[in-house]
Amino acid sequence: MSAQDEPAFRRAVIVAVDVMEYGRRDDGQQMDAQRDLLTVLQWASDQAGVARERWDRHPSGDGELAVLPPDVPEQRVVGQFVHELSRALTRLNEEHPAGPRLRLRLAIHHGVAASASNGVAGQGPVVVSRLVGSEELRAALTSSGANLAVVVSGPVFNDVIAQGHTTLRPTDFREVRVREKEYTGQAWIWVPGIDPAVLDPAAGQSDEAQDAAPTAAGRSKDGRRRPATARRAATPTIHNEFHGTVTAENATFGIRY
Repeated sequence: MSAQDEPAFRRAVIVAVDVMEYGRRDDGQQMDAQRDLLTVLQWASDQAGVARERWDRHPSGDGELAVLPPDVPEQRVVGQFVHELSRALTRLNEEHPAGPRLRLRLAIHHGVAASASNGVAGQGPVVVSRLVGSEELRAALTSSGANLAVVVSGPVFNDVIAQGHTTLRPTDFREVRVREKEYTGQAWIWVPGIDPAVLDPAAGQSDEAQDAAPTAAGRSKDGRRRPATARRAATPTIHNEFHGTVTAENATFGIRY
């Protein structure tokens, strides 16, 4: 491969956004959600000055993945943009109280990406896609009842937030361990106006995972090992104490099914 044919991989700020419970909307509501998603993203971008019109955007109907140009300051995306997006969602939902609220999950990562034949390639887009789709972020949005939940990767948290380059404080975030498909890594979740201590990452487990019945000791139907607390809760125990002589012919000690 000649130098001219090599993909133009570069490090960039990469964001991904997804509409919560998009599939539960009817056809007309889905069209409304797509329109409103673009509206709040553009409004937040304009207010924060992050030049959305120059983003390398890849829409997916209920979401979007975008690679930002190198001259857009990362701290402005992580700081002003997320604040303005939260405000835009509040304003939009107050103006349309009759329909379902627009609630978003947003992921931000700084990594390697390049334009490809069917979108973008590189580990950067993979990481941000796994973060925005993670059960931990879904749980944060669901349990908080908020309009927006934001997750940032390790590089973004350590290099931008922990170093004080934005108005977001490290203590505003909840650290989580994300395991999504082939990706495993540390991430940090922020929900506007919510104490991070009350966020429940475990609440993001799917209904199927929560309802899975045990088929072998400590395992659910899909073969995954269940948490120790779940195994204890699913297995009743009986404690009997006898003092003196007990006559118990034909008696049952324990639970009869």
